[in-house]
Amino acid sequence: MKKAIRKLVSWPAPFRNVRTRFLVWYFLLTVATTASVLLVTRHIYCSRLDAKAEASLVEEVERFQRMTIQTSDIEVDELFDQFLTDYVPVQNEMVVTVIDGQFHKASQPLPDWLQNNPDLIAQWAGFRTQHRQQVANPDQRFFYIVEPLTTDEGVQATFVAIFDSTEAYQAGTGAMKLVLLVSIGVLGGFSIVAWITAGRPLRPLQLINQTARNITESDMTRRIVAEGDDEITAVATTFNA
Repeated sequence: MKKAIRKLVSWPAPFRNVRTRFLVWYFLLTVATTASVLLVTRHIYCSRLDAKAEASLVEEVERFQRMTIQTSDIEVDELFDQFLTDYVPVQNEMVVTVIDGQFHKASQPLPDWLQNNPDLIAQWAGFRTQHRQQVANPDQRFFYIVEPLTTDEGVQATFVAIFDSTEAYQAGTGAMKLVLLVSIGVLGGFSIVAWITAGRPLRPLQLINQTARNITESDMTRRIVAEGDDEITAVATTFNA
């Protein structure tokens, strides 16, 4: 029974060699470490993207708030038009304005993802207080701040600042995936070289095993050729004694 259990949990035949097992564990440990480092790096990278996006949008919203105070005597459509006229385009950033729940104007043509999602504009028009949100999925990553203009009758208009980090996010994560694949390939090549070069220091163990098998009661003169000064050579020297 014990032999059957031992056979069941023993290593597969290709991995019973000490050299192979050692290198397999080393390879897996190195790959796991590399993957962990890349995951942490990706998290830090995404956090910095989000912080940059939020800081940029906060600046635009604050500028809009100052303008609403300075031009409180004009109509909301004129306020939006004036802001968009003075707006300095920033890469990956855009401003969308909504009046009475309907799209008014934007700082640039609406991207496809926004044109195909009218419910999102309706959702923005429904906020009564400032709202911040990040949208992240495998295909897209953007951050927006909604700043409503309210009266006693409710929400009159809505100012939305959007920062689209999709391009930077995909470029960063793509580069990290490439680094992981290259690392696995390089580690695989080094593992093959290490497997070949590891045979020499382990050769005394093979000789010990072979000599032990050949020793009989009538022939105790067999000895192992011990070269070097490492631990394995010390074992071979002790065996010869």
